[in-house]
Amino acid sequence: SFAIYFFVKKRIENIRHKAELRHKISETEMMALRSQMNPHFIFNCLSAIDNLIQTNQPDKATTYLARFAKLIRSVLESTKNNLVPFYKDFESLQLYVELEQFRCGNKFFYQLIADDELLNGDYKVPPLIVQPFAENAIHHGLLNKIEGARTLFIKAALQDSFICYTIT
Repeated sequence: SFAIYFFVKKRIENIRHKAELRHKISETEMMALRSQMNPHFIFNCLSAIDNLIQTNQPDKATTYLARFAKLIRSVLESTKNNLVPFYKDFESLQLYVELEQFRCGNKFFYQLIADDELLNGDYKVPPLIVQPFAENAIHHGLLNKIEGARTLFIKAALQDSFICYTIT
């Protein structure tokens, strides 16, 4: 009976250890994704601010810089956690899209909609989960579009116990 007890105990420890490793790998992957708040995007924003300063448009530069600072602060605060309140992530997404729209010379329009229940409820999501998809939609979709309206539409809706994002 001691051998069986020892074997079962070792097996349970082994399973727990593997689960912890999977969890740490998952967290590391999420941190790597979040840290990619694209250095390219950050560089482009700073270049756009510099361009506004060089072309003597201080009001626009100040507005852009304030929005950029707010987004960076939000990103840095959210990277401390694996999950953030939905409304905070949605605000960060809106700031990101605003900055991209401004940086791209208002070449596209956008509309972000979220269910009131999501915005007012206690829902949590991984930070910046939708941002890479929005970035791809803007840079590989809208900005390359030749005909028709360039409109980005992002909707977040609660479906059963899941949050469903639709990016059009």
